[in-house]
Amino acid sequence: MANKHKGEVEITFPKLNNRSFKLRFDTNAWAEFEEAYGKSLMKVMEDIGEGDIGFSFIRAGLYAGLLCNPQIARGLTLRKVGDLIDDDNREEVVEKVVRAIMLSRGVDIDEMIKGEDQVSEADPTKGAVPPQTESTGTIYDAKLTPQESASPNSGT
Repeated sequence: MANKHKGEVEITFPKLNNRSFKLRFDTNAWAEFEEAYGKSLMKVMEDIGEGDIGFSFIRAGLYAGLLCNPQIARGLTLRKVGDLIDDDNREEVVEKVVRAIMLSRGVDIDEMIKGEDQVSEADPTKGAVPPQTESTGTIYDAKLTPQESASPNSGT
């Protein structure tokens, strides 16, 4: 079972007889992800923030996150990982990979959503996410405006 406090997320693969594995991003996973995706950690975080998540991101992220599983890590390749992703589970894979990435950076998406819901209930005009013109219906659609993304101490 995955331990959220260790940055782990559980993912199940129907193509592997519904076997479950952990996703976790430690230093080695990040190095593998950067190499496979061709972008640094900072660029990866920017891509997530901008909703720029394509097939190479999904495959590289799933590959790197699965490396914490010693029972499969030795024979794992990008191509084998790509074979685990299809139309039926693509959204779930994206959600789980992004969730594991964010946990590795100390951000719990569930707590963020819970906090936004509490703010919205107290004052419906605060914490609301503006409507998107193109939405995939996931929590990763929201984009911050420059004003919202500025830190309180940045002077903006």
